[in-house]
Amino acid sequence: MTPGGVWNADKIEVAALLSRNGKSIGVLPLQYAGTPSQFSGTWNLQEAGTYEAVVYAYDSANGNTGVDSVTFNIR
Repeated sequence: MTPGGVWNADKIEVAALLSRNGKSIGVLPLQYAGTPSQFSGTWNLQEAGTYEAVVYAYDSANGNTGVDSVTFNIR
C-alpha cells in the first residue's frame, strides 16, 4: 500500500484496536509511514499490564479487509 498506488493508502482505513488486560482502551488511527505497507501511530502506555493491538486495514470501496494482532507486556 502506498499513497496513490494500486492499493491506495490514502483511501484505506488503518487502525489498531488496543486493549489492556482484556479491556478495551481505545482505537489508534495509523498513518502511512513513508515505506510501502508500513503504518505508524503513537500511544502513551503508562500502566503495567498485558496489551493487545489488533491492527486492521479496511477498504470501504470494496470491503477488502486485513487483520493481524500482537500481544506484549509492559512491566
